Amino acid sequence: MTLIYYHSEWLKYSKEFDLKLNEEETRKLCRKLIRHFKLKYIERITFNAVRKGHCIYFKKSAPWCRIDFPKNCSLGMICHELAHAWELMKYRKAGHNKKHTKLMERIINYCRKKNYGDLNSDLIDTKPAQFELKNIFKIFYPVFSIIISFSMTFVT
Repeated sequence: MTLIYYHSEWLKYSKEFDLKLNEEETRKLCRKLIRHFKLKYIERITFNAVRKGHCIYFKKSAPWCRIDFPKNCSLGMICHELAHAWELMKYRKAGHNKKHTKLMERIINYCRKKNYGDLNSDLIDTKPAQFELKNIFKIFYPVFSIIISFSMTFVT
């Protein structure tokens, strides 16, 4: 049953599941979503999972939640695990059911509204490579100019 749920979820949100994020981007996105949806019991976000994410909820003495992600996880996986945490805090149990689907849909719609799945958003940096080349050129420009002027003296 859960494999069918995962497949239908992937078909519905394939763009979000195809967008891979690194650890820093995952932490940044989780902080933004936790703050917006007021998921106050999420204590820890770790990157220990091998292939898929886990949401672990403890409610013995004081309720708190831990989410494990793999090193490179997708936007869809982040929304899926946060929906589990939200469902655990709201209903005290979680599963792959209609409640989880509705909560995940709310999270993904918010991410789409804020363009977190867009490659040009402020969450995902796509410009550092060009920026680094400019800095390298600025640093080595005096060296290149000395080498060029030195080589020109030997040519003439």
